[in-house]
Amino acid sequence: MTHKILAIFFLVLSTLAYGEEPATGVSFRTQIAPILYQQCIACHGARRAEGGYRVDKYGELFKVGDSGEIPIEKGNASSAELYLRLISDDESTRMPLDAHPLSTEQIALIRNWIDTGASFDGDDIADPLSLLIPAAQYDDPPATYPNTVPITAVAFNDDGSQLLVSGYHEVVVWDYQQKKIMRRIRNLPQRIHAIAIAKDRNTIAIGGGEPGVRGEVRVIDFETGSLVGVVARSEDIVMDLAFRPNTDQLAVAIADGTIRIVECETMKLVKKIASHAGQVNAIAWSEDGELLASASEDHSTKVFRGDHFELIASYSGDGSPVKAVGINSEKTEIVSLGSEKKLHRWKLEDAKNLSHVELVNTGIRGRWLNNQMMIAGKDGGVVVVDPVANQKLKTFEGHRDWATSICWTQSQAMKDKKYVAAGYFDGIVQIWGFEDGQLLHQWSGNP
Repeated sequence: MTHKILAIFFLVLSTLAYGEEPATGVSFRTQIAPILYQQCIACHGARRAEGGYRVDKYGELFKVGDSGEIPIEKGNASSAELYLRLISDDESTRMPLDAHPLSTEQIALIRNWIDTGASFDGDDIADPLSLLIPAAQYDDPPATYPNTVPITAVAFNDDGSQLLVSGYHEVVVWDYQQKKIMRRIRNLPQRIHAIAIAKDRNTIAIGGGEPGVRGEVRVIDFETGSLVGVVARSEDIVMDLAFRPNTDQLAVAIADGTIRIVECETMKLVKKIASHAGQVNAIAWSEDGELLASASEDHSTKVFRGDHFELIASYSGDGSPVKAVGINSEKTEIVSLGSEKKLHRWKLEDAKNLSHVELVNTGIRGRWLNNQMMIAGKDGGVVVVDPVANQKLKTFEGHRDWATSICWTQSQAMKDKKYVAAGYFDGIVQIWGFEDGQLLHQWSGNP
């Protein structure tokens, strides 16, 4: 439901740029794949294959569809059904159907590619087009947003003096004391769902994308705002990120049901975990990085050993989509936040429930720190719960819209003060003092 509502806000802003300018010679990865992805995949993809023909992977292009005609004959575009459909004068057969024809330049590229052998120049022939095409160079967001954009990720910088706030194709860095924009980190995915700061305190990972279309993590040099690399590209949106303690390894939770472990220094994939049957909403490492826990829409919470990432425990006692997860300091208990207004505490050894805390509000997001769970809810409030004591420790009163993102920090540079920040569906950001719960700052996080 949240994705459907969010789509209303982002639809009016959607404008993306893909691919590169054509170069000498025809590259499937940089020239042909972007055309197919933009113009053809909506009707000829894995989920919908009109005429029994798909273009979502290189190998699918050569498979005969319902017409029985050979779609591509390598070295001979004139007899290739794919090419003939592109240049047809009959609007009932010309592709793309019910759309403007491809440009003369695009058609020439496809013809030349087929005539020269229709070769593949990507890394893995099994990759979908979305992962083959070069990482997008996104257009700059508007100077001022014409519509409210929900705040779906917030994070304090290292010294706690600035708050990073998700926007449309950007992260906005605020001096929250002055309510002043310090800078805008651009060229980012359309929606931002997670911001994580690396051990060097200058590298930040930003995860997001478009639901059901693409997801990725962009690694950014915080000091300069420049792009270091793009990792964990997928065909669905990135939901959560977590750096393994004291390492450059990043765990990525994705709506396609997978978890990716990426080495940010080398930009290499370490492991792809496909254990969930639904969207992975949240992930959390143990304090020593030896365990990794995940929470999913499939009503399960899972725990993996950190060395080879084998599954060691699975819990389905929440009975509803799980929104957050945490591992206690002793690595003996797991805490999971379901959607049925309960916070579950269960034993890692046998995945048996130990207790649960009743909540008055449905949790949307959760963050685990110091054996406590901070929960953002649909009523706009933020609460901190001690699952062992089975009690609510603190309440931070919101302004009654959905709290869609939360974070907290403790900064040595600011006299050990601890703060809590929340972003809301209506674009508002609030910051409280952790100890006294006093509301310190409130403003619109949208430029």
